[in-house]
Amino acid sequence: MKLRSLLIIALAAAVPAMACAKKPKKSKEPVEPVVVNPYLVPEAECEDYFSLEHESLKNKDYETAYEQWMTVYTSCPGIQRQLYTDGARIMEALYKRAKAEGNEQEMIRIANQIMDMYDKRMQYFGDDERYPISYILSTKAVDYKTYFEGTEAYSRDTVYAWLHEAMKHDQASPFLTALEMLFNMSYENYQADKTNQEKADLFVEDYNNVLVGLAILVDDTTYANRELAGQKKDWYDQQFAQSGVADCSKLDELYGKVVEENKNDYSILRRLAALYRQMDCEESPVYLAAVAQMKALRPTESYGSGSAGLAKKCLKNKDYSGAIANFNKALSETSSASDKADYLYLIAQCYYASKSYQNAANYAKQSLGVKPGQGRCYMLIGNCYATAKPYPGNTAKDKILNKTVFWAACDMFERAKADPSTAGKAASAIATYSKYFPTKEERFDLPKEFKGSTFYVGGWVNVTTRIR
Repeated sequence: MKLRSLLIIALAAAVPAMACAKKPKKSKEPVEPVVVNPYLVPEAECEDYFSLEHESLKNKDYETAYEQWMTVYTSCPGIQRQLYTDGARIMEALYKRAKAEGNEQEMIRIANQIMDMYDKRMQYFGDDERYPISYILSTKAVDYKTYFEGTEAYSRDTVYAWLHEAMKHDQASPFLTALEMLFNMSYENYQADKTNQEKADLFVEDYNNVLVGLAILVDDTTYANRELAGQKKDWYDQQFAQSGVADCSKLDELYGKVVEENKNDYSILRRLAALYRQMDCEESPVYLAAVAQMKALRPTESYGSGSAGLAKKCLKNKDYSGAIANFNKALSETSSASDKADYLYLIAQCYYASKSYQNAANYAKQSLGVKPGQGRCYMLIGNCYATAKPYPGNTAKDKILNKTVFWAACDMFERAKADPSTAGKAASAIATYSKYFPTKEERFDLPKEFKGSTFYVGGWVNVTTRIR
């Protein structure tokens, strides 16, 4: 009886245990650890970290400076613009170190962080008066090319897109390197496919924006590279003019509505006028309207000459007296030596077309006085000399002496050969006019007149030349 009772008790105790064995306990799901950003601090502490970062950067302790900079950048990205200029210096130093060590993974990490820094700077300081979005985005494009070119991540189209977009914003402080890069990339795009009208239009737009940016730098008396910016402008002007991308009618098609739509925006009108002047389209009604509106907005300033445009329009219509009058007026409206040289030469052309050769030669000489070495002026003077007859008689002697003008003419053509733009024409003119020199027999018949090695050509020509 006692044994049976014990068995019953044991069995009763085993039943709950067996029931528990059939239903094992569920394991708890793992809890994700909370990730704490080590660089995140209360905003009140940012100034202290910023001061420490300045000191570390000053001491060229770039690793410590980076830790302190990251703390401010993470916690207070809008604290000051200097946060981003400091960051650029710090990361440039760390990138150079990683490159020297051959640490490609670290180089990529730093380069990506630099790109992120530019994006955040545009977010917080894109409206900065001195360094706005145009500057930040163009600088980002330059650095992107610097850090990523040659890698799989690099995209030439990305660089161009950023540069092109940057120039659409206010160019309060353009970046010279970015202007140069934009022009070159846009020029290459156009040269690669000249039949692509979209690329041609973009090149015209980019060229115009580059001109504006360079003008800002040239006008900035505090800018250290003003002279270099001016030299760049001359080069880009030459490249654009030689590209053949646009003529006056094309410019009118592109910019016909610009004057009316921006009649109160002097900077846009100024940009438009600069483009038309460079393309020698000053007779265009679009250009004339732009200049007139500029003068209405700022009567005391002068940029471009409406008179020059009218003069060129007269010249095209062979109204030489009207052209001369307007070119003379244009001379008084400009302080540019280059413009003065052009207007004086064009006046000379008008007189030459009117067969007033003495006046033509005189104005060509004045143009040379303003801008020496112009082959076009020497060619014009030589052609004027070749038409002269300083000896008005009809005798055999007068006819021989009148041939001496060809010596004087060829003197001018020889000078024109020094200018690459007129060297070919000058050589051809010399070959033509040298056939009309006085012959040895003719000189022998006039020993008194042709003694020595030089000869004075009289009349309005009034020069001493070499006997050939």
